[in-house]
Formats: sequence, C-alpha cells, structure tokens
Amino acid sequence: MRRLWKKMGKRMTVLFLAAVLLTENLCFTYLNGAMARAAGGNQEREDTYAWLDDLKTETVEPVEPIREIHEDNQPSVMGPGLDSAGNSFAQTALEFVEKASKKVAETLPEMKGFANIGGKILSVIGGVFNALTIVSDMMEMENLNNQNEFWRAMEGLALLADAILAILSILAAIGLIGGGWLLALLAFIVGIIAAILHSVEFADKWGGGRIKPPDGVNALKPNIYIYYADSGTPVQVRFTYPRLLTTSIPDYSGGWDVTSLGDGQIVEKDGNVYDYLFYESMTSKGLFQRNEGYQIPAEKREESFHKILGNMGFNEQEISDFTDFWSRRLSAGVDYRMYPQSTERVDLAMPMTVTPKPEHIERIWFVFEKEDGQHLQEPDPFVMERDMQKTVIEWGGMVFGE
Repeated sequence: MRRLWKKMGKRMTVLFLAAVLLTENLCFTYLNGAMARAAGGNQEREDTYAWLDDLKTETVEPVEPIREIHEDNQPSVMGPGLDSAGNSFAQTALEFVEKASKKVAETLPEMKGFANIGGKILSVIGGVFNALTIVSDMMEMENLNNQNEFWRAMEGLALLADAILAILSILAAIGLIGGGWLLALLAFIVGIIAAILHSVEFADKWGGGRIKPPDGVNALKPNIYIYYADSGTPVQVRFTYPRLLTTSIPDYSGGWDVTSLGDGQIVEKDGNVYDYLFYESMTSKGLFQRNEGYQIPAEKREESFHKILGNMGFNEQEISDFTDFWSRRLSAGVDYRMYPQSTERVDLAMPMTVTPKPEHIERIWFVFEKEDGQHLQEPDPFVMERDMQKTVIEWGGMVFGE
C-alpha cells in the first residue's frame, strides 16, 4: 500500500507541475497581449498605423489620411511595445510544456508515444520562435525606446541577452549543447525583463520621458504662426496625438488657448506674448518623401534657404527664424539635401485642428540628409496660399541619418 501511494504521489506531482506550467503559459500569453493592447491598441486591425489610435485624445477622431499612407504602400510601422519578448514568452512556454510532457511520459508509459510526437512538434515550433526572437531582437536594437542613458543601455543589453539565449536554445534543441530546464527558465525571465524595458510604458515613466515609435525621428522646431486680422480673436490649437510631443513653448498642457493681437503676435493665457507657438514631436521616417528636393551646398546654406523659402511664399520673419535655427543645427561644412514635405504629409505625422478654422493653413516640414552625390530631381514650383485675415503657417524639419 505504501509503495502504491508513493508511486501515485510521484505521478500526481508531475501532473501538478504540468498543470502549473500550462497555467503560466496562459497567464503570460494574456500578459503579453495586454501589454500589446495597452501600447498599440488592437493590432489585428489592417491599418498599418493602428499604433497611433491609443495615443489620440477622447474628443478628437483619428484622421482618415492615415489609412491612405498604408494604401500607398509606404513602409509599415510596427506598434510600440510589440517586440520580440513576445516570441521569447511563447517559445519558452512551449519548451516548458514540452519538458513537462516528456516527464509525464516517463512516469506514465502509456502516454509515451503521444508525448514523443507532441514533443517533436513543439520542438519545431519552439525553434521557429527562437529564430524569430533572434531576428526581431537584432532589429529592435536600432529602435530603443528609452532616452535615459542608463535605461537605454539596460534595454539594449536585455534584448541582446534575449537573442543570445534564443541562439543557445536552438543549439540545445539540436543537441550541440546541454541546457535543460535551467536554460528555458533563464530565457523566460530575460524575455520578461526585455519586454518591460522595451515597452512604451516603461520608457515613458522611467526611461527618460521621451519615447519614439520604431524607425522614429524627432521633428525639430516646428513653429506655428497665427495670422488673424481681428485683434482679440480667441484661437484654440489642438493636436490629435499630444503624447507624441517631446517639448512645447508655451506649455501645451492639454491644448493651446491663445488670443490673436492682429499683427501676427499672440498672447497666451499666462499673459506672455509670443511670435509663434513652438513644439517638437516624435514621428516616423516612413511618412515622408525623399524623391524630390533641393541641394544645399555648405558654403551657400543661408542663401539657399532664403531663395527656396522665399519662392514658396514664406515671409521675411519666417525665413529669418528658419535660417537662424537650421544654419546652426546642421553640421558645419557639410552639403545637404532638403526634401520639402507637403501639408498633407505633415497632417499625417502630427494631425492638428485650429479653431476658428483658418481660411488657409500651410504646414511645410523639411527632411535633411547629407549629400550623397546622386542625381536629385527638384520639386515642381509651389507657392503657399496665405493672407492676413485667417492664415496659419508652420515650418519644421528632421535630420535623417544622424
């Protein structure tokens, strides 16, 4: 009787262990899905830019042109938080289940055949997840979320360790090295750490407060000039995705509420007078064209800026502000290419509403890249529509390849 009880107890212990591992698998699968939804919304949508939906305010609807970029086959953008750690969760859970199944088969010989077949299937699936983990982790090394120097290093280290463990798991699966349950458990723990450090939520709260989408860049110094002829006109400016902001003057704090002074100047609710509204934001390279642009020789940089912006219809103050900033911001002695981005593309990158609605709104950003000697086609001549009754003008820029 004692021997039978001991044998049954051993079997019940193994079965209990298998149940616990399966429960862990389900729990962490749910956790990973919850993190993905929190970071990027419902990723099952066909909209390539669905990651932006979670950033929108409750009162502003997403702009329809976001779908048009997807239909134009622009480079896709994967949502924040959807990183390779999910693969680590999945492949590690599969390894746990596989080992538990084999242990059960050893204890219950009648299940040996089923466990062998199931184990082989799980090994193949686990190997695929391991391979995906390696590729995904290496790609994500170029898109670290944390801006704080320490946490950025920790994020990169966690992703690198996750990829190395995935490589070791593949080697263990084909019998070149040992590893057993310890390797699987370590990969599981490192996968969780990598997921946390690489998540948008962590980067936002602890990683420096400035997050960026994959393949992201910062839009630098967009200036918004408000020209409403009637002095005393209250003007509201709202961004659809204010979470993309990295800085603003005056402080955005839920929106800008200013009053036009009738001469191009505006006064904010704190009583301070401004020539323009200033902000910087995160954006994605895939939204912008680099087929047509202007060559900007280093020795004629300011002269080129004056000519290009003057032909587009910017006024002297706007050109002066632009030239002062970008002449210093670009590397000295380096030739650049300058690609203009239309209002439609800027609206995709940083949707904005102005109330009361202006008669004309022109938002022109520029992408700067170092000259590479290739032939460059200049854009067709373009002149902005503007008057002094109700016009909003904006310029900004990005530097690619830094």
